Amino acid sequence: MKNIIVLGTWNSGSGAIHEYLASRKDILSPFGFNEFKVCSDPMGLNYLFQNCYRTGNTLLNPSHAFEDFIKYIDGFHKYKHYDNTGQEVKILDKMIVKLSNEFINKVTELKYFALPHYASVTMTRFEKFYMKIMVKVFNKKIKDLKLKKIIIPKNEKIFLTEAKKFIKKVLEYYSKQKITNQNIVLNNAADITDPVTSSQYFENRKIIIVTRDPRDIFSSMKQRKSNATPWYDVKSFIKWYKLSFDNQKFKKKINDKIILIVRICNFLKISKKFKLKKIESKFEISKSIKNIGKSRKFLNKKENLLISKHLKSHLQW
Repeated sequence: MKNIIVLGTWNSGSGAIHEYLASRKDILSPFGFNEFKVCSDPMGLNYLFQNCYRTGNTLLNPSHAFEDFIKYIDGFHKYKHYDNTGQEVKILDKMIVKLSNEFINKVTELKYFALPHYASVTMTRFEKFYMKIMVKVFNKKIKDLKLKKIIIPKNEKIFLTEAKKFIKKVLEYYSKQKITNQNIVLNNAADITDPVTSSQYFENRKIIIVTRDPRDIFSSMKQRKSNATPWYDVKSFIKWYKLSFDNQKFKKKINDKIILIVRICNFLKISKKFKLKKIESKFEISKSIKNIGKSRKFLNKKENLLISKHLKSHLQW
């Protein structure tokens, strides 16, 4: 089994590479052409790992991170998006909640209820009112109200072992089959700014990072008004791009043997002769070709010149 993770910056064209691989008969795509961000999103699995073992208050940070992770999984399983036919569909179902709870139980060393300072000062008015009534009127103890669950996780090795089992169970469930020798492709299943660490929850992984001319990236951002990006201002975009991808720290992180920038078929050791699945939505190279150099049409002269000047080493045409 090989987990192939396709990554890219916003509007980089990584979706086209994922669609090509997902359309092949010799590769499984558990979530269709959709993104699977359970590991990479803020509040996701890698966020949980970092807060348990790498950052901050090792007593209370894990508890807050576990709470965030539970909220995230619950929100993700309810989330709907529009597919290619314009219909609202869900990527996940309640099984992701069940599997997540099982994983949390397996990596929990100790849990108890309390009200630490950070939780006390961030309570809503309703929560404060509820606590006041329960304590003063009904003579309840704080511990009995179960306002905050404190979780102390097991050691890092156990966490990573159980995390890999959790992700494998998720992939098997949504693939509707046991995973043995199959290749699996996942869209944006890791964090592009730290691809190796954020993908450590996948067994036998290979990562493809898709780059694109920054002028075309900004052009697509503007057209789509991408919510998570500075699409509305070219100077902010240039600074954002430099801070994220034009620095030695990032370049060092992508200099790894499990990461590929080009030559997809050779890297994955899959046949260059392939057949596409019989599905309504599949990879079409003609659609992707239209996106190359599209900024010539959609960027104004000032935007084009500024990006060409400040991000010169990243230009691809």
